[in-house]
Amino acid sequence: MNEFRINQGEGRMSVMLSAQWLGRDLVIHTYNENAHVGAIALGDYDPDSGRASTSVITRLGHKDDVVTQKAA
Repeated sequence: MNEFRINQGEGRMSVMLSAQWLGRDLVIHTYNENAHVGAIALGDYDPDSGRASTSVITRLGHKDDVVTQKAA
């Protein structure tokens, strides 16, 4: 199983990413030092029809399904 890991940032702004193949599927994890589940996302692509589908499940009080960029 091939696995890729990268860490970026420091302190509260530290983010880790790991990616690995699981059969024909690519599993990607993004998390911080407190690594907890705030949201789960699933994406699927059907090459025969050219259609894609995504679903996101969030836990109460979490906004992990929204990506924002903090102004400098």
